[in-house]
Amino acid sequence: MMSLSHLLSDQIRLLLSAESQLARAVPKVVEGVSSTALRRELEDHLAETHEHVDRLERIAHENLIRVGGKACKAMEGLIGEVGEALAEAGDAAVCDVAVVATLQRLEQFEVSAYSTAVALARELGMEMALELLHMTLDEERRADLHLTEIRDEQLFARAPRRSDRPALQRPRSL
Repeated sequence: MMSLSHLLSDQIRLLLSAESQLARAVPKVVEGVSSTALRRELEDHLAETHEHVDRLERIAHENLIRVGGKACKAMEGLIGEVGEALAEAGDAAVCDVAVVATLQRLEQFEVSAYSTAVALARELGMEMALELLHMTLDEERRADLHLTEIRDEQLFARAPRRSDRPALQRPRSL
């Protein structure tokens, strides 16, 4: 990293990798959840994710940023966690809450990454990049809020509060 512009280029490549991975993963998540509202939110956000990819590609093109060659390992891990949540057996609403929990970690990662990219673009006076990155940041924040609303207003209402199975006991310490 020789300059802030190099750092922003690196961040754009990572974000492009992250959004592309997400665009491939979301259709599988849509198939795996039971909530219609959650499915609809994921489908809406998938359309936004495609727009995010387009915006990042536009920023890369306008600023002569070489795309590719950079895999976002954080997104790989977060998508893996979503897959693990989808694979859990149990009450459908509880499983959907588990998926929302992992999706919100993913959204917070994106909010953090876009927030940094916005700050870099602002510092570098890159107005077009700043505008596009800020639009995406706002959409990521809204997606997180929508997931919270679905969880709190719909999924919690359907999910059992307690299981008939006894709770796991914590091992006693010596």
